[in-house]
Amino acid sequence: MTGRSPKMLEGGDDAMRRGCGCSKGCGIDLSRREFLQLAVAGALGAARVEARGEEPPPEVWRVSRRKLPPVPPWREGAVQTPRTYCGENLEYVLMPIGGIGAGSVWLDGKGKLSVWQVFNNYTEEELPHAHFALRLGDELYLLETTEGAEVPALPVTAYEGGYPIARLHYYTGNLPVEVTLEAFNPLIPLDAFHSALPCAIFRWTVRNRSQRRVSLSLLFTLPRSWQEGEVLQATPGYERYISDAPILPPGAYILRDRQTWREAAPTPLYHLMLSQPDFLLLPEIPDAMRTLEQGGILLVTAPSPRFWQEWQPGWEVFEDFEGESYGAWQVEGTAFGTRPHTGTTPGQQPVGGFWGRGLVNTFLPNDEPQGTLTSPPFTVRRRYIGFLIGGGAHPGETCINLVVDGKVVRTATGKNNERLEPAQWDVSEFLGKRAQIQIVDRHSGGWGHINVDHIVFADEPPVLLFSVVEALPKLREALALKATAMRETTWQGDLRPHPTEEGRRLLGEQLPDEWRVKGYLQLEGFERGDWQVLAQMPNGDPLLLLREVGRGKVLLYLSAPPLDRNLSWEMEHRRPSPYERLFLAALGIQGEELVLQPAHPRFGGVVVQTDAKPVFSRWNRLADLRQPGDRRSAEHGAIEVSLTLPPGRARTAHFVLGWYYPNVQRFAHRGNLYARWFRSAREVTDYVVKHLDRLWGWTRLYHHTMYESNLPPLMLDAITSQAVIPRSPTCFWAEDGYFGGFEGSYACCPLNCTHVWNYAQTHARLFPEVGRNMRESDLLVYLHPTGETSHRQHAPHNAFIDGQCATICAAYREHLTSADDGFLRQVWSRVRRATDWLIAAIDPDEDGVPTGHQWNTYDCAVSGATTFIGSQYLCALAAAEQMALRVGDRTAARRYRRLREAGMRHQDALLWNGEYYIQKPG
Repeated sequence: MTGRSPKMLEGGDDAMRRGCGCSKGCGIDLSRREFLQLAVAGALGAARVEARGEEPPPEVWRVSRRKLPPVPPWREGAVQTPRTYCGENLEYVLMPIGGIGAGSVWLDGKGKLSVWQVFNNYTEEELPHAHFALRLGDELYLLETTEGAEVPALPVTAYEGGYPIARLHYYTGNLPVEVTLEAFNPLIPLDAFHSALPCAIFRWTVRNRSQRRVSLSLLFTLPRSWQEGEVLQATPGYERYISDAPILPPGAYILRDRQTWREAAPTPLYHLMLSQPDFLLLPEIPDAMRTLEQGGILLVTAPSPRFWQEWQPGWEVFEDFEGESYGAWQVEGTAFGTRPHTGTTPGQQPVGGFWGRGLVNTFLPNDEPQGTLTSPPFTVRRRYIGFLIGGGAHPGETCINLVVDGKVVRTATGKNNERLEPAQWDVSEFLGKRAQIQIVDRHSGGWGHINVDHIVFADEPPVLLFSVVEALPKLREALALKATAMRETTWQGDLRPHPTEEGRRLLGEQLPDEWRVKGYLQLEGFERGDWQVLAQMPNGDPLLLLREVGRGKVLLYLSAPPLDRNLSWEMEHRRPSPYERLFLAALGIQGEELVLQPAHPRFGGVVVQTDAKPVFSRWNRLADLRQPGDRRSAEHGAIEVSLTLPPGRARTAHFVLGWYYPNVQRFAHRGNLYARWFRSAREVTDYVVKHLDRLWGWTRLYHHTMYESNLPPLMLDAITSQAVIPRSPTCFWAEDGYFGGFEGSYACCPLNCTHVWNYAQTHARLFPEVGRNMRESDLLVYLHPTGETSHRQHAPHNAFIDGQCATICAAYREHLTSADDGFLRQVWSRVRRATDWLIAAIDPDEDGVPTGHQWNTYDCAVSGATTFIGSQYLCALAAAEQMALRVGDRTAARRYRRLREAGMRHQDALLWNGEYYIQKPG
């Protein structure tokens, strides 16, 4: 479904607003810049609920973390076998396994975890080198259907897809054992907390069908993983290439309250470590400068004298358009004039982002002229071609092209914006070939022009080089030091610096052992100017400097970062880490109850834990795992559980996969709710393993209850599978408690759209807390002052009439699934306002029959009287009447009952033709 929005109902059809603007072309386009502005608003501390023009009231979305009671006694009876896939049908079955709004991994019919959506991603990413395996004797068997593996495999023969439990059976041939997997995430009706855990549980049962004792091991492998105590830990990223993310990366940080885990300081915090190789090519340089410009705290460590030395980007400038003519470039047509432009043409929006005095700008004197500008031939000798580009977004018509052998092999356009932005092509496949660059203007309509400047050839990504070239002079100015000489000093052993009189107030009387240094940048003849010296060496040399830069502050630490621990140490110990001390000093606050956490979007990790004594191995080739072993130089890790089975007996072992990726921004809502409950993936798996019996027991009781029904298996499958929607990436649950649901999959289209989510019942019946959460958003946060609902919640929107009706009905449903009338009394005044707006909008004469244009889920407006909208209107009146009676608002109840009864009579009389219901336009 797509969703366009009417202006106001009385405004007619010609007043359409943007729809979702997603990349799939639904609705009217929302520009990437507008989208990003919406998405990052919260990060800048200015996120507001646009529909009401104010911030959401605190604690609107209350979330319960409840204890898990014992599983009640129950007797197993006859149950139906869930829908089962075999043979070629195994190619087409996958089950997402994850909690409500917490991400998921997908277990497919081959027994593989073929999709990982735990990294706050909506793409279908596979994590390589993640396997389940069985070791029996000296042989290793992959527990998956695969071909060409270096070790034998035990294929899946049957996949029972009875959500939320996937039960897989494996072909074990002549082996003495039978193997079954039950994979699940806890699903416990009425318990949203335990149904929202960021984990997947793999319950392996092995039965010895032989007449002798059998010893074996079950293994779970992860790429680039390592043993951390009793768990296997890894930090895979979330991009197309799966890469490691350091546990404590330089970059942005968040200060959190140790007790509530809420963000404690809205000020941006950033750590820039200048000792890294090729530091001038790192994206951290422009990011660090942006932190200062936003009024944040920038911590700079390990500076080198070369940071202040002259630097030039390692690129070759092919054309900068600074000359008096186009030189050897060939001009065709009139769009380019006879020489490079110098900026903005009269009547044109201001042009910016170009370098120097000249550029290509084909708005001469307007969008009408057309033509091409073609470079002399050249040989491609570097991996990248970069340039600055702006202007029109018309592929093939307003663009810059790379031409090889007479064919366009790379192209780029503007973004319907006059500001030139960096862009690049990877041209490594054309190395050694002759090529030309052609700038094209073949469009005379709106945005029918192209802006281009500064074409370069480089071995490093030019987009990064452009940003570094712009940011580096500003950052050097922010870190300017006045000294006669800078010299890097090192020595054997270490020395402890001490705070100055200025620093004691912020750092304390004595610095702990972690601050001992083995070397530092010595400043000879240093003149402090506007720098404060907070700490110094025993010989009086400055070590820690503080300076205000605009609205921000710089902390310059003239040594390597004073930290040699991993993040878990910081989180588990109450004593502030050196990093925390530094940022707190710059903020001018004290607090042992504050803890520092990286804000990098890839920060986080996954953990595998078992409910038995684990054994760990490292491996490069799967064949290495035929024997357990450390192999310290190996790249990947494995965790295993050993089982010994007497004849005819079965045993069960569990692998619990937990994940923790707290840093994400979705439409001004930051983070994941599970980050309020857990502080690491290890905390997740610890909790799950501790409560494993009850989590499995309650989930199995729900599954058994559903499948002891005598409904046909296909109907049961259709019913139970609907519970996956809130437990898939269709939904997210933000750290502030906001529950958000897309219209479909892959983040298309935002958000909690009333005209589609009005069909949904499963989420609110299984988890009433989630239903109430969505109504709180509809009625307490995004409701217009007039009572009109917002049919989407990511930006200002007006009502779709079926969604307006559904919101009122759903409020009654949420009351019926509540333990008392607290929720109803909280929202009643808004429900009444929404009902009154609905009456005024489509039933101004109050005869119970809708009139006028009524936008709805079909992305169009029906006209006049229909039972499609009319029946939903009557339902809304009935629901509002019942709610009014429950809160004692008898005046409203009488009015809604009068309208409902009138509508029942009039709609039937007007629209029933004796055979079927008809539409009366009007």
